[in-house]
Amino acid sequence: MSEKKSPDMNVRPCAEGVCLTRGNDEVYAVRNERREIAVRVSTRRKTAFEIFRHIPFVRGCVRLIDGPAALLKAMKVSGRMGPLRAVGGSKVMRRVTGAFRSTPLAVNGFFNAIGLLIMLPLLLIGLPMALGVGLNAVNTPRFLINGICSVVRALALFPCVYMIARLSVMQRLCMYRTAGAKAVNALKRNENATINDIEAASVFMPMCVGVFWLLSLAVFMIVFAYLPVMAWYVEIPVRVLALFGVAAVFNEIVRLMELSESLSGRVIRGMQLLFTVEPTEPILDVARCAMEELRNCRKK
Repeated sequence: MSEKKSPDMNVRPCAEGVCLTRGNDEVYAVRNERREIAVRVSTRRKTAFEIFRHIPFVRGCVRLIDGPAALLKAMKVSGRMGPLRAVGGSKVMRRVTGAFRSTPLAVNGFFNAIGLLIMLPLLLIGLPMALGVGLNAVNTPRFLINGICSVVRALALFPCVYMIARLSVMQRLCMYRTAGAKAVNALKRNENATINDIEAASVFMPMCVGVFWLLSLAVFMIVFAYLPVMAWYVEIPVRVLALFGVAAVFNEIVRLMELSESLSGRVIRGMQLLFTVEPTEPILDVARCAMEELRNCRKK
C-alpha cells in the first residue's frame, strides 16, 4: 500500500510509555503499576511560537530548544499517569536486591553507570589529551593540534551516546522510542495498521531531534576549540550564541540530508541506530494502543 503523507506525525518516549502526535492530536499510552495500559488523549494548542518553525535558520534554534522541552513535558505528563516501576531480573536477583530495598534495574544501572564514568573521561578527555601530547612532541602547530583533538573528541561522542543508550533505564526509554517510531511508520503506510504491521515497520523517522542534537554538539565542539579566550562574563554568552549559531546553520544542512534519499540521507537516518533498541512485545503493545487512539482521533 502506498505511503500516506503525514509529515506532522511524531513520537516521543516517556516514562514506561510513548507519546504520539499528529497535527493537534496528542496521545499518551503508559503501562501503569497494575500492568494495564493507561491512555490520555488531548488537543495541543497552537501558539505564535509555531511560526518560527518555518523560518529558515530560526527554526534551527527552535529545534535545539524544542526537542529537550518536548521530552521533559512527555516525562512530566506520563509521570502523572502512574507508570510501572520496572523491576525485571531473575527471581533470585529480585530477592537479593529486595533485601537491600533496591531492584535489579537499579543495581544494573548502578554498575553500568560506574563503567560509563570510567569510559566517558577516557574517550572525551584522555584520548584527545594523549593525542595532543603526541602531536606536540613532534612540533605540530598549535592550531592544528586543537583541530585534530576537537575532531577526535567530537567523534568520541558517538560511542558515548551508544553506551549511554544501553544503560538499564535508558534502554527502556530507547525501546519505547523505537516502538513509537514503528507505530508511526505503520500508521503512515496504512491507516488500518495492526500489531503485525507495527512489528514489520521501519525504526527510522524522517527527522530525528536526537541526531540533530548529536551532530550540532559535535560541530560545536570543533568550533569551540577556535573561540578566543575571554573574560568569563563575555565568554559564556559568546559560546551560547555560538551554539545557537551552529544549530541555525547546521539545521538547514541536516534538513536537506534528512529528507533526501541519497547516501548522505541514509547515513543521517542510520545514526538513529545509536539509540534504537528492539522493543519487547509488551512495549510494542503500548505503542499499538497509542496508535489506535491516534487513529480514532481522526475519525471523531
